[in-house]
Amino acid sequence: MSKKGISLPINMLVILAVAVIVLLAVVAFFFSNVVKGGESVSLSDAWGDACIRVTTTYGCSVDSVNSALDAGTFLVRYGNGTRPFDEICQIKLGTTDIATCISDCGCKVTE
Repeated sequence: MSKKGISLPINMLVILAVAVIVLLAVVAFFFSNVVKGGESVSLSDAWGDACIRVTTTYGCSVDSVNSALDAGTFLVRYGNGTRPFDEICQIKLGTTDIATCISDCGCKVTE
């Protein structure tokens, strides 16, 4: 009696199981690098990340940063959560004046 009829479904199940394991490994690797589980982000790291975004994403523009803050889209990882850029600036510099914050990032302030 030939068993060729059952070999295809078993081979397919093995391939499917390997594909799922590889997919889970890739997802786990991605999230371990993106979400640093429980790690607290220091103020200097948060400020550095914020300044990079100020220069690259918002082009050192006060208006662009203010628009992002109004929309709630300029959040920075700090401590064990996220905070808006102006709060990070308040903690670091003692002011929420966006022009001052941007200037401290090394930008020539543009409107």
